Amino acid sequence: MSEQVATLAQQLQESTRELHQRVERMPVQQELARGTLSLENYIRYLCQMLLIQTQLDTCMGLYRKTIDPGASLIHDYYFQSDLVHSDICFLKECSASNNRNPFLFQDHPILPETYSFAIAMNRSVSESPISLLGFLYVFEGSKNGSKFIANSLRKSYSLPDGAGVKYFDPYGENQKPYWAAFKESLAALTLTSAESEAIVEAAKEAFSGMIDITGALQNQSGS
Repeated sequence: MSEQVATLAQQLQESTRELHQRVERMPVQQELARGTLSLENYIRYLCQMLLIQTQLDTCMGLYRKTIDPGASLIHDYYFQSDLVHSDICFLKECSASNNRNPFLFQDHPILPETYSFAIAMNRSVSESPISLLGFLYVFEGSKNGSKFIANSLRKSYSLPDGAGVKYFDPYGENQKPYWAAFKESLAALTLTSAESEAIVEAAKEAFSGMIDITGALQNQSGS
């Protein structure tokens, strides 16, 4: 690994460490991890993530059509808005015919903080397309822990295998290989200092966005 890439890896870890810890300390995140979040609040959480993942999917779809070297990192399995939608529909026992529509669930409206995060992501990627990799770094990295969250939620909600938690455990046994492949591909990129900075700032923005969303959900639930 080159000194430049090693510096990027360090920056991603060190620059986001405090924000990452703040996300994990948020009550909603802790309740998810313990499997104690109410089903209603879990659905409410997923409805927010549907918009965020839809925005991420849109950005990825546009980015991988470019000639940017980072576009080669975008794989089909990163597109997961359909998984969020499927989870919500299973939990609400509704039709999945209107796939990937974040505005379908009127009884669980999208919060202002969720809109703000989606808009911020779009703005960042529009200004610096490679910054998308910073957002992807955060969401793909979160799958390492969310796999265990999925197990807790399955037990708490008595869910059958493969239902209601697809977004939290999309890869099954492929989780570690996929994450390792992403990091290896990121390490192989030759980046300018400005590009590295854009990726790091996007990762920080992603964590901050999740702090805002989970905080708003906590305030809304009153718990």
